[in-house]
Amino acid sequence: MAFYNYNNPALYHLRVVHRAIKRKVDIDNHISAKSQKLLIYANKEHILVNTTEIEYIKAAGNYSEIFLVNSQRLFTSKGLADIERALFSGCLMRVHHSYLVNPDQVQALTSNNTLRLQSQTIISVSRRKLKEIKNTLTALTKNK
Repeated sequence: MAFYNYNNPALYHLRVVHRAIKRKVDIDNHISAKSQKLLIYANKEHILVNTTEIEYIKAAGNYSEIFLVNSQRLFTSKGLADIERALFSGCLMRVHHSYLVNPDQVQALTSNNTLRLQSQTIISVSRRKLKEIKNTLTALTKNK
């Protein structure tokens, strides 16, 4: 019972670290390093989603709504931070507190700091992230 004693800072810290490690291990178990696929539990089944099929992911409280290129939507109990940690860097970019976007699906960065995706969806870009997003998109166009 002492493990749950929040008055003892050392035990509280140990519990926080234990939870963080457990979450990280759970997430790491859901990703296949070679194929860039993400295992999502959605709609009462486990679905293996190729990251190239993801258009963007929108936060919905403690859940996430995954929008696929084929106009399909998936709801998952994983938060954006959990999904972001599970993926390799550069796979999806964080453009706003509530959005992860596949950079390959970006059609334009408009003058009013919004992204227009291939599906004509408009997503706001955070002012803090704007320079990073511009650099990422510039680097992608140079590599193509």
